Amino acid sequence: MHPRKLLFALAPLLLLAVGAESGARLAGDPPLLAQEGAGTRVGERTLPPDLMPDPLVGWAPRPLAPISDPNVARAAAGLGRVAGPETPTRHDARGWREAVPPDAQQGPQVLLVGDSSVWGSGVAWEGTLGRQLARAAAAAGATVDVRVGAAPGWSSVQMMLALDRWLDGGARPAVVVLYPANSDQMIARGAPDEAWLHGAQARARPWLGRSVALRWLLHARDRARPPADGGGPRVRPVAFASVLRQTLARVRAAGAVPVVLVPPSPLDAQAAPADRVGPIRSPADAARCATLLQQSHVQPRPGSLGYRCAMALAAAADGVPLIDGPAAILGAGTAGGGPYFWDTIHPTAAGHAVLAAAVWPAVQAALGAAGGAAGAAPPPAPG
Repeated sequence: MHPRKLLFALAPLLLLAVGAESGARLAGDPPLLAQEGAGTRVGERTLPPDLMPDPLVGWAPRPLAPISDPNVARAAAGLGRVAGPETPTRHDARGWREAVPPDAQQGPQVLLVGDSSVWGSGVAWEGTLGRQLARAAAAAGATVDVRVGAAPGWSSVQMMLALDRWLDGGARPAVVVLYPANSDQMIARGAPDEAWLHGAQARARPWLGRSVALRWLLHARDRARPPADGGGPRVRPVAFASVLRQTLARVRAAGAVPVVLVPPSPLDAQAAPADRVGPIRSPADAARCATLLQQSHVQPRPGSLGYRCAMALAAAADGVPLIDGPAAILGAGTAGGGPYFWDTIHPTAAGHAVLAAAVWPAVQAALGAAGGAAGAAPPPAPG
């Protein structure tokens, strides 16, 4: 076909696309079907102003939006106290949470990737894992730029896709600390996340997130999708194991050192020692974890053991530092200044402090192995 004829033939479609996008922008973002991007349905709700729908990762932090976490007040009401005053925070242009004004970016970058626990739900900014890890580094005489790349409710699939976007966009962390699997265990009300992942990896690109019209199309699609039967998890443990291995490989390909932090739970205190999972230290540990992982694959509602075994096996196979978060919390006892959780999943400021103390030695070693300035003295204070 002649180029001019082709142009005239495509002109109506181009005008229609421009008109649809303009109309969608006037209408604003659609309401979120919770876990929408991952093809699941937990119930319709409206996104908070600091989050937005995203065709690649389902939902993502809204750039430069100020953050007001309602769970801080809820946690304070339940515990009677929340450590430290609330510092204004926002998401930066990449969607990473930061203080206002932002901290000086000095030293090798350590990126924390996770869900609402890493994001800091229910805890004043100064008490979150990222801030406490930065203080642990400073106390050791290190200059480290700790950054928080997380969003409430993100599964391991969403974390991996978000990390891909950040790395493709030029982020160059020296160390990436992963806090996965908590949200994977949520009940999927539609197609599980791993089913959606295949299509997302095949066709999604960062620029897709800029189209509001596309967000409305995805919203209409997910409203029409019937809920899945069975009520299984968003990401089953075996699928989580595959996603985690892909994520670790992606981090290493970007020249960073991965560290895996096993999320703790208040239920850990009630578990018998035989029912706990730690780092793989022997062939017997590996065999036990492989069995637990396979058994969890057929369970309608697998518990945390399968996910923890997947983390332990992946860390052992790939030589990745594995931080046993449950053991750190249990070992802190009353000396750690608990309580360590303000609900059934989210750490308090005291819990974040215990986890930061457990993570810092591994981060320091990783920075040393990568040639980072982990032992450099901090710069003099301004003024």
